[in-house]
Amino acid sequence: MPAEELGPHELPQVQLETGNHVDWQQVTPVRFLDSLVVAGERFAELPADAQERFVPAYTIWEEPGTDWFDADSIAELERRLGSTRPAWHVVASRCSFLPFGEISTEGEQARYLLDGARAGRYPPGLGSHMDPR
Repeated sequence: MPAEELGPHELPQVQLETGNHVDWQQVTPVRFLDSLVVAGERFAELPADAQERFVPAYTIWEEPGTDWFDADSIAELERRLGSTRPAWHVVASRCSFLPFGEISTEGEQARYLLDGARAGRYPPGLGSHMDPR
């Protein structure tokens, strides 16, 4: 589906599943979070033995620009802080420790995105699994 046909919070899921690079100019922070949740929900449906062998994380190869976060996205991310819906983690490409079998939540990923907004870069650290709160 061409980017111009996508709604404001849609992201073609294939981008997370195949490890393709995200076009940060076409994807808002909220759309990215929504994709992490869809992937997390799919992970939660896997049998337990499959979950143990899988890394539910999206690797950031190229960081979005410093202007990626806008006021509307920040407000929506703040609304999602308490969510316990399953979501994938996010890891920087330079991270050597991966969260095998460990699922995150929408609220944790919203917080990590907000941490990135405050830091002026995303991801703000090596990975969302490295700084649990």
